[in-house]
Amino acid sequence: MKTYNDIVSCGDVILLKNRLNVENLKKQIEKYKFRQYNTNKPLIDRKAISITNNKDLEPHIDLESLLEINKKTGLNLRDKDFRDKTEVYYNSNEIKKVIFGFEKHLGRSHIIVHGNGGYFPPHRDIYSPRDECISMRFFVPVENCNPPSSYFMIDEKLQTWEHGRCYFINTNKMHHFMTYYGPATFIVFNVDVNEDSLYILLRNFESM
Repeated sequence: MKTYNDIVSCGDVILLKNRLNVENLKKQIEKYKFRQYNTNKPLIDRKAISITNNKDLEPHIDLESLLEINKKTGLNLRDKDFRDKTEVYYNSNEIKKVIFGFEKHLGRSHIIVHGNGGYFPPHRDIYSPRDECISMRFFVPVENCNPPSSYFMIDEKLQTWEHGRCYFINTNKMHHFMTYYGPATFIVFNVDVNEDSLYILLRNFESM
């Protein structure tokens, strides 16, 4: 049985076969409203549209920091708790293209746009060595995600991207994303780590 460690042994950033048409995506999502990402930090210019949510929870709670919510409420929300696909998912065949194969394993997922100065500070998406890795993350750069517009660092290495392509990224390593000339638009989606999803991921490596 393959494990998450088997995947990251192939690289911290892995290009997949999944891709979307950027111009088509922009047309398909133009009617949807972007909301502040993490309302506790309104001075950071980050907005998002939910691709998935949880209908049983407060609306738009998926756009908040789960770490902060869990500390404040005593809940233990994880990416896997946001499985309800939203209207934007169902109305965008371009989003479906990059998520293709992972649908039944899909968790918390967003389209995010950074304005000038928008950023995610250095962080890891696993909080301690004892924290079980139950989800893996995928990144789809849509617009202005490369230097000099934006800088995405993973493990102190500057990344460059092909817009419209889907990448597995190892966000258990330290990473951060800073935008100087926005808007920088990208998709982040989370997938359960299990035998089936790991097999799908391996099957979709670009070089396989």
